[in-house]
Amino acid sequence: MRSILRGAIILAVGFLILAVAPSARAEKAVPNSSAGTTTYKMSNGMDVILKENHSSPMIASIVFVKSGAKYETEYNNGVTHFLEHLLFDGTATRTQEQISDRIKNLGGYINAFTRKELTGYLSLIPAEYVAEALDIQQDMLFNSIFPDDRFPKERKIVIEEIRKDTDSPDYIAEQFYDTWAYQGSPYARPVLGYENLIATIPRQEVIDYYHTYYQPNNMILLVIGDFKTPAMQRLLEDTFGRHAAQPIPPRATITVPAIKGTLVKFTEAEIPETHVDFQFRLPAYTDPSYLPFSLLTEILNARALSPLQKALTEGEKPLATEVSVSLETQSEFSALHISIKTDSAEKASAILAATGKIVRELPSLNVTADDLQALVTRLRVQDLFLRERLHYYAMMKAPMLVVTGYEFVDQLPDRMSRVSLAEIRQAAGKYLSAENYVATVITPKAQASSDSAATAPAKAATYAKRTLSNGMVAIVKSNPDSRVFGLNVLGKYRSACEPEGATGISDFVNRMLVSGTETRTADQIDRELTAIGGDLTTNDNPYIPYDDHYTTPQFTFIKFGTIDEYAPKGMALLADMLDHSSFPADEVVKTQKQVMGILGMASGSTGQTCRELYLGKMFSGAPYARTIMGSQASVMGFGSDALKKHLHTLYAPKNVIVTCATNLSPDSAFALLENTLGKISEGTPPTVTIQQPSAPAGVVTTHKQMQKEQVYIYLGGLLPGAGNPDAPAIMVANQILSSRLGGELREKQGLAYSVGSSVRFDKDFGWYVCAMGTGKKNYPTAKDGILKEIQRLRDELPSADEVTIAQNSIWGSTLTAQLSRITQAYYMGMDEFIGTGYDRADHLAELVRAVKPADVQRVVKQYFDPANYILATVGNLE
Repeated sequence: MRSILRGAIILAVGFLILAVAPSARAEKAVPNSSAGTTTYKMSNGMDVILKENHSSPMIASIVFVKSGAKYETEYNNGVTHFLEHLLFDGTATRTQEQISDRIKNLGGYINAFTRKELTGYLSLIPAEYVAEALDIQQDMLFNSIFPDDRFPKERKIVIEEIRKDTDSPDYIAEQFYDTWAYQGSPYARPVLGYENLIATIPRQEVIDYYHTYYQPNNMILLVIGDFKTPAMQRLLEDTFGRHAAQPIPPRATITVPAIKGTLVKFTEAEIPETHVDFQFRLPAYTDPSYLPFSLLTEILNARALSPLQKALTEGEKPLATEVSVSLETQSEFSALHISIKTDSAEKASAILAATGKIVRELPSLNVTADDLQALVTRLRVQDLFLRERLHYYAMMKAPMLVVTGYEFVDQLPDRMSRVSLAEIRQAAGKYLSAENYVATVITPKAQASSDSAATAPAKAATYAKRTLSNGMVAIVKSNPDSRVFGLNVLGKYRSACEPEGATGISDFVNRMLVSGTETRTADQIDRELTAIGGDLTTNDNPYIPYDDHYTTPQFTFIKFGTIDEYAPKGMALLADMLDHSSFPADEVVKTQKQVMGILGMASGSTGQTCRELYLGKMFSGAPYARTIMGSQASVMGFGSDALKKHLHTLYAPKNVIVTCATNLSPDSAFALLENTLGKISEGTPPTVTIQQPSAPAGVVTTHKQMQKEQVYIYLGGLLPGAGNPDAPAIMVANQILSSRLGGELREKQGLAYSVGSSVRFDKDFGWYVCAMGTGKKNYPTAKDGILKEIQRLRDELPSADEVTIAQNSIWGSTLTAQLSRITQAYYMGMDEFIGTGYDRADHLAELVRAVKPADVQRVVKQYFDPANYILATVGNLE
C-alpha cells in the first residue's frame, strides 16, 4: 500500500473566498441526513460529497478513483499503485516541482494511497487557497503526461517500497492470508505488486491503464472542511466539471470462490511471533445480516464482552498476546477476519481449536442491551473524533464509501443501534460455521536468530493555567466549536525516573492502566470506556507505520477523549486508573507476553533498531539512551508491587502536566479537573537531573548487522535547547534539509522510499537526525548524498522562496498535527514541558517567519557539521 506520508505535511491557515460564476450543469444537490452534508452527481458523472466542517480553517479534497489492485491482472499486478506514484510527476502545463512545490508554497499537503478497490488522491489546504489546490488536483488526475525521465526513477522508488514492506512481519502474514483466503480471485493480489513486474512493465501499458480508468464518471469526490456548499459547487464545476465523461470498459465479473469445508495452511518466515488468521465468508453488505455482523465485530473486539478475547487472552496460560476482529466489506461479499498473534508456535493448534469452538457458540452469545447500546455510542463518538481530522476521515472511510456509497456509511451507526441480540444470534447461526473457513498460520523459522539485545485561528481560544490542590499543573484551552473533550496527562522524565534494572517500566505501567483498579476490573473499565465512547491511548501503535512520533524518552503520555456530556465520567475513571491501578498478577503476565511480542517484532525492524542505536550513542550512559520498552530481561522482572510503586512516582501529581482542550469554560474545566485528577494522592515524585550530552567529535559510528533487504541510516548530531533563540532558525533549516534530501535522494536518484530530516528539542539541548532506508548497494551513495546536502546548505545561501516554503511547512504541519482536540492537548503538554509554553502553536508562525536565509545558513554552519556527527546503521553491510 502506498504510504500515507508521501511528503512532508504542510499547511498554512486562511479563510475561504469563493467567487466563481454559477453553473447549472450539475444534477440537483440533495442534502444528506447528516447535518452539513450534500451529495449529488455532476453532469460528467462524478459523484460528489460535500461536508461542511467549520471547526478549522482548512479544507480536505479527496478523489477516489474506482481503480484498485482487484481490477488488475496477473500480468500487470501493481500497475495501479505504480500509476499513483507517476501522477505526481507532471502534467501538460505543470512540472513535478510545480505540483508539489506550489502546494507547499500555499501551505498545503498532497498525498495518495492505493488499496484493493480504489486509489485515493487527497489535498489538505488552507481554505483561502482551495481554488488553486483543486485546480492542481484535477490537472494531475486528467492531464498527467508521465515524463520519460521520471519513469525509471519511480520504478526504483516503488521497488524500494516493496522491499521495505517485505521486511515487515505483518506484511508477510497479510500476504500469506490473502493468498489462501482469496485464492483464485483478484483479491489475492498484493497492492504493491511484485518487483519483477514493476521492473519490466512498459510505460505505454501504464499510460493505457490511466486513460482507461481515470475518467470523472469513474470517480467519487469528497470535500470536507471550512466552505459554504453553494460556492463550493460552483468551484467544482469550474475545475472537475470541465472534463467530460468517457466510456468505462465493463468490469470483469469478480468471482470469489466459496469457502467449503476447512482449509488450514501453514508456513514459516523470518518473523518474531506466530500469526494465526481466520476468514469466515459472509454475504455482501446489501444482505440484512450485514448490520448484525457489524455489531458482532464490535462485540468480539470489546475486552469486557468478547468470548473470543476471554478464551484466548485470559487465564494463567493465555494462548494469544493479541486478538483483533474486522469485517471486510467488498462489493461481492463481506468476511469476518479474525487476526491472532501468539508468542509460541506450539500454541497455534490450540488457538485453531479454541477459535473454532467460540465461533460455533456465537449463536448463543449473551450480551445485554445496555452493552450493545454502549458499543454504538462508542462508534458515534469515535466518528466525531475522526471528523476533526479532515483528511484522515476520508482515508479511514474510503474503502467502505467506494463500495457501499456515502449514505450507507453515514447511516451505519444509527442502523446498528436498532440491531438486537436476537438478530446477531440468528445471523451467526445462519452464516458462521467452524466447518467452513480458511485459516493461515505463519510461524517463525526455527533457525531464525533473535537480533534483540502565523495567522490567527478561525475561532478564538482561551487559555488558562492553574496548579491543582495536589500540586498537579493543569492547563485548559477553551473553544466552543466542537463537543470533543480532549485531554493529555504527561508524566515527566519517562526514562530518567526508571529504577536501575527496570528499563521500560514506564511504558509497561502505561500499558496496564486499563487492566484493573482496586474497585474496577479490566472488564468494567472496558465497559465504562465503551459507554462514553472513550478514546484512551497510552502508547503508540507498533503495528502502524510512522505511529511513533509521540514516543520519546523525555516523557510519557496518556491521551484521552470523549465528548462534553461524558467528560465527568471519563475523568473519574481516569483518576481511578492513575491513583488506584492494582496491576493484577495475571494481567502482568499477559502484558509481559504482549510486550515480548512487540520487542521481538522491533528487533527485526531496521528502522526501529537504528533509532535505538543512534540514541544509545548520542546519550551514551544517560537515561535518554535507554530503550523505551526495555529489554526482554527487564520486562520479565516486572511485578505488581514494583509497578504500583512506579505508578506513584511517574504520575505523582507534582511530576505531571495535565492539558485539556474543550468547549467547557476554563472555570468549569478546572473544577472538573480538581474534583477528579486533583484528588490523586501525592505519591513520591522523582528527583531527576538531565545532563546535556557531548557533541560528537569526528565521525562516531555504530552498526548492527542484520540480514535484511534494506540498510537503515541515522545520521545526526547535537543541537541547542527549545528555548534557545536559534531554535526557530534550526527548525527552518531542518525543513529545508529534509526537503532537499527527499528531492535529491528520493525523487531524482530513487535511492529510497522514504528519507528526511527531523529535529527534537528538550529544555537545554536537542538533536537532529537524517534518516533513510536504502538497498545495500546504494548505501555509500546514500550516506554521501546526505552529507553532500548538509554541506551544500552550509555553502550556499538558501533562496527566499525556499525559506518561505519551509516556514509554511512548519506552520502547516503544526496545524495538521493539531486538527483534533486530543492531539492539541498532547502538544500543549509537550510544549509546556520543554519550556516553550503551552500556547506555542499560536506563536510558532510568527517565530519561524522571522527567520531569514542568512539565519538558516548561520545555524547550519554552527550546528549541522558534516565532519562531526553520529552515524548509526542497521542492515547487511557485509
